[in-house]
Amino acid sequence: MKRWLWYIGVVAAIAALSGKAAAGIDVAKLQPVQVVRLTCPEGEVVLETDMGDWGMGETLKDALKDLNAAASREVFLDTADYLIVSQDCVDLLPAMMKQLRPSCSVCLGEGELDMTQVGAYLQQHAPEVTLMEYRAGKHQLKTLVMREGRMKLVS
Repeated sequence: MKRWLWYIGVVAAIAALSGKAAAGIDVAKLQPVQVVRLTCPEGEVVLETDMGDWGMGETLKDALKDLNAAASREVFLDTADYLIVSQDCVDLLPAMMKQLRPSCSVCLGEGELDMTQVGAYLQQHAPEVTLMEYRAGKHQLKTLVMREGRMKLVS
């Protein structure tokens, strides 16, 4: 008899907790990205993704808001494998660490880059530093450059 009461209590607890679960995220409304680029032209902060979405603002927070406001779906940065940052935005890396996974690889980016091709290139030639390693003090970032239509990751 005690055993049955225990089972009934467990079932009742599960039923009560399942009714109060937090609302889930509709994945159909998310835009997953593989590559994020952070640049700071003329004092503005610009975020670009390999999916063609971009946002601009005076701060990183403003740029993130603009990115999501302009995108057709909510940009899901947790899927990003690569972060490309311009030399003038390196000081924003600690703030970007809050937006991306610690295992996200990071490199510098120089000049114009074809964001639709960067992901495929970096899968074959991955940057050696992750955000977690950068936070731990490894600051030797390689630079991704594009010349004559070809990309290269240089020291």
